[in-house]
Parts: sequence; structure tokens; C-alpha cells
Amino acid sequence: MFALFTNLAFAAGTVLIPAGSHRVFYPLSPEETEVWVPAFRLDVTPVTNAEFLAFVTRAPSWTRGQAPALFVDPQYLSHWGSPTSLGGALPNGPVVNVSWHAARAYCRAQGGELATTDQWERAADATLTAPTGARSDPQMTARVLDWYGRSGDAGHRRPARRQPLRRPRSPGAGVGVDPRL
Repeated sequence: MFALFTNLAFAAGTVLIPAGSHRVFYPLSPEETEVWVPAFRLDVTPVTNAEFLAFVTRAPSWTRGQAPALFVDPQYLSHWGSPTSLGGALPNGPVVNVSWHAARAYCRAQGGELATTDQWERAADATLTAPTGARSDPQMTARVLDWYGRSGDAGHRRPARRQPLRRPRSPGAGVGVDPRL
């Protein structure tokens, strides 16, 4: 899943991920077991197909067929009806089939950045009641395993092959790294 850093001054629709260390899931070396991550805000809702369509309309170099093949794969926005039309894709559904490069371009166009691996891992360590501890919380483990164990019935679908982008809450504002952090 892609996400935007969000400036702390624009809190609507975001969640504060507090600064702290976290245990690295895939350490780069045996010595790197924990890393420090500064506080950041993460948007709560995914970027929709309609929002990403608005982006490619403003930045036509990122439409399907125009984006450089080096930066997108053949599945890029393949669920849309055409390069500039959603077709049967739900306007308020999360945008999928987006490359890392396109996600980064979207985030930068909104004044933000993609979350790093360490930021995602820090955010993923939250429980339902605390900012950290998911790995050692038996209730959280049971909840995640239950969710993955469902058959895909309505309301309990497994994640799409590619995860959605995260979106800013107000046009032209609010997404970006706060350099004062």
C-alpha cells in the first residue's frame, strides 16, 4: 500500500504516527534490529480512482500509454476503461494497478512523499488501542488471522493484488513532510 506523509498542520483525515523505534521486519544487517522513525501523519483513506484520474488529467505524462514503460508495467491502470476514463472502475474505489513511480509522482503532485518502509512498519505496529505493540498483542494477532482466514465474502475481502494509494484530505494542501519535525 502506498501512503503520503502529511504535514502535521493539516490533521483532518489523518492519523498521527508518533515518533519511536520499531523492530525491523526485514533487517538490512544482523545489527539493525530496531530503527528510529520520526513522527509523521498518514492519511486514513485511500486515493480513489476519481482522484488519480484527476491527477493524470493534470499530468498527462502519467496516463496509460503515455507513462514511460520503464516506470510502469503492462497492468498500469488496466482496470480503467481508457487512459482518461474510469469505465467500470468505481470512482470512489481505491486506485490499484499503479507503479511505485506513478504513486511517487502522485504524492509529489500533492506536495507529499510516499511513506518509507520504516514508516509503514511503524504504522503497522499499531494496535486498536495503542500506537505500538501489534506483534505482541494476542487480540490483534487473532483479528488479523481471522481476517485473512475469511473466504472473501462481502465486507471481508482480501487485499487487491496491488494496494491503493493514500490521499490528501484537502486540495492543494496538507500533504508533505513537515521539515520542522
